[in-house]
Amino acid sequence: EGSFVKECRSTASKWEITIVACLTPSGKEIAVGTEAEEKNIIYSCVKTENGASIQTRVVEKPAENRKCQGKYEGGEKFIEGNFVKKCFSSPNYEFIAIVNCLTPEKKEIALGAEFEEKSVRYSCIKTEKGAKIETEFVEGGNNGKELLCKDKYKNGDKFTEGNFVNLCTSNQYYASSTVVGCLTLEKKEIAVGRELVEGTCRYKCVKTENRAKLEKEKAVKGCQNAAPADPTCPGGHKNGEKF
Repeated sequence: EGSFVKECRSTASKWEITIVACLTPSGKEIAVGTEAEEKNIIYSCVKTENGASIQTRVVEKPAENRKCQGKYEGGEKFIEGNFVKKCFSSPNYEFIAIVNCLTPEKKEIALGAEFEEKSVRYSCIKTEKGAKIETEFVEGGNNGKELLCKDKYKNGDKFTEGNFVNLCTSNQYYASSTVVGCLTLEKKEIAVGRELVEGTCRYKCVKTENRAKLEKEKAVKGCQNAAPADPTCPGGHKNGEKF
């Protein structure tokens, strides 16, 4: 009845109605002597001489910190290009700062520090706009020998890792591999940025910040994660089946 839950208690000689709970605006029951929070308001069901009353007080909650670029939490680090960045935020502001630089092999270099990698010295220098990377060839340059990608592939070599085709680019100072293609289940190569229909599936080799990824969608009904099944002979007989 109203904002209260009442209970009838009776015997052979008498009866009485007692308030046993209060109701919040949404209809939630709060037993007499207890309280509950709803939409930043605390409702207290207080016993009185006449029955009960509802008392309220607003919950003061701290404002949430803003997010950098609408997605990074305060203190969260992320990579953009050759730099490691960190989000700093509060309820009133947010900003992003470069905290480290990255070498081609993804080794982090602190601001103001340097690191030598494959005959190249990388310096992470703080600037007014953030930071920059400076490089310097180390004297000797691997004694004139060309460096190898993955310690075995020469400049211009293509090699496969998982579902990706990599191209080695190297000289006596530097070696790096780049994804130039993706492989379908049937090991057909798709150049980065291109697509190929194989069986019932359409494969796309998509360039990403890190390297590349292989996307798959239905070209026609029935695209599966597994390789297409072997065709059957007339009569529905499977490969190797005797009849």
